[in-house]
Amino acid sequence: MKRQILFLSIITFFALSALAQTPYDNFAPEQSVKSMIEMPETKFKVVNSDSNSKIHSIEFDKNTLSLNLLNESDSVLKSIILNPNEKKFMSIDPHAEKYYSISPYAYCFNNPVNVIDPDGKDSYLLIWFSGNNETGHAGIAIDNYKQQEVRDKKGNVVLDSKGNPTYEMVKDGTMTYYDLWPNSPVGKTELQSNVKSDYSKGVTINSLSDLQTKDPTGLRSGSVSAEGRAADGIVQINTTYDQDTKIQGYASNTSNSGKAYNASSFNCSTFAENALKQVFPTLDASQFVKIPGALRFIYNDTRVVAPNNLYNATMALPGATNIKGPKSVVAKPYLQYYGK
Repeated sequence: MKRQILFLSIITFFALSALAQTPYDNFAPEQSVKSMIEMPETKFKVVNSDSNSKIHSIEFDKNTLSLNLLNESDSVLKSIILNPNEKKFMSIDPHAEKYYSISPYAYCFNNPVNVIDPDGKDSYLLIWFSGNNETGHAGIAIDNYKQQEVRDKKGNVVLDSKGNPTYEMVKDGTMTYYDLWPNSPVGKTELQSNVKSDYSKGVTINSLSDLQTKDPTGLRSGSVSAEGRAADGIVQINTTYDQDTKIQGYASNTSNSGKAYNASSFNCSTFAENALKQVFPTLDASQFVKIPGALRFIYNDTRVVAPNNLYNATMALPGATNIKGPKSVVAKPYLQYYGK
C-alpha cells in the first residue's frame, strides 16, 4: 500500500510540473535574477533673484513630488507635497483643432512667457447683497472680444492648411452688462404677478476697474431707482469664448424680448442665474419660500432665487473666484428682505 501511495505521489508531482509550464517555456532563454536599478535623484532648482527675500531658492524633487523652499544654506524653510490629481488639465484646449502640431493639452503654445493671458476668458456675476429692508440685486457681465491673427512664438502668422492666416477671438478689455428690473416698484400684492419689465440691454463697461468701482444699473428707462453704488460682490467665472457667447446670447435675447418681471419666478437673480445656466445647467440657487398666515389667501408656496443665495451658489462653480466681496454671504429667508 505504501508503494502505491509513493508511486501516485511521484506521478502527481510530474503531472503538476508539466501543467505549470507554458508551450513557450522551451524557447525562453535562461536569465538570472537581476536587482532593480535605482534611479538617480531628480531635482530642479531655481534661485530667487530677490536678494531681500528669506527664500533663497526653490527646489522641486521629482521623486517625492515635493516643492521645497530653501534658505541660503539650503535648509528647508517649507515643504509642499504636490498632489498629482490636482493642478492638471481636465479638458483639452477649446482651440486645439487650429493647431494640430501642438498637444491639445498644451498651455500657451508651450511658451507661457511669450503668450500671456493674465485674466483668462470670463463672465462676471455682480451682486448687491440683500440686507435689512434691502432686497438686493443681481446682474451679469460678459467679456467683449476682438478678432486677431494667431502668431507663433517668433511672431509669425500661423497659417491654415490652405495658406491663409488663422484668427482667434481675444478679450478687448471691456465688458457688457445686463440686468432685469421691474419698470415700476412692485406692490405688496404683486409679488407673484407678472409686471412690466425694465432691462439694462447691454451697458458697456470699459475696464475691470470700472466693473469693480462703478454702478452700471442706472442706464434704464423705468422708474425704479438705481442701486447708487458699485456691486458689493463680484464673482469671476472662468469661461471660454464659446461659453461667453452662450451666456451673452441669453442675456441679450431675453432683454430684447421684454419678458415680464416676476418677483418670485423671474426676478433679477433668476435672470442672471438663467444666463449662467446656459453653461452651468446644474446651477441652482433657489430657496423654498413658505407663505405664512393670511398671505396664503393671495400667494402660493414657491421657490425663489435670491441675490445672496446666487452669490454663494456661483462661488461653488468650477473656476469661480471672488474678485470683490467675501467668499460667502449670509442668506436669510427671502421674505425677510422684502420691503425695499
